Amino acid sequence: MKRCGGMVELSSFRELLASLIDAKFSSRNAFCDVMRLDRGQLSRVLAGTSSFSVEALERVFSSLGYSVVLVPKKEP
Repeated sequence: MKRCGGMVELSSFRELLASLIDAKFSSRNAFCDVMRLDRGQLSRVLAGTSSFSVEALERVFSSLGYSVVLVPKKEP
């Protein structure tokens, strides 16, 4: 997982999400129950075959104590 100044690259948000869920909940099913998320959707998101909407991403990370912030890309 690549972090820079407290930020996580978009490609690795799945790793962070899985780590946070595993650290704060007894199971991913328990997290889904609390968040009222479809277990299959979470599984697909973590596998990289699906994604959350921006609103859902904000809600999920907010529940885990994180904020989602978009910043402009730096030109090479």
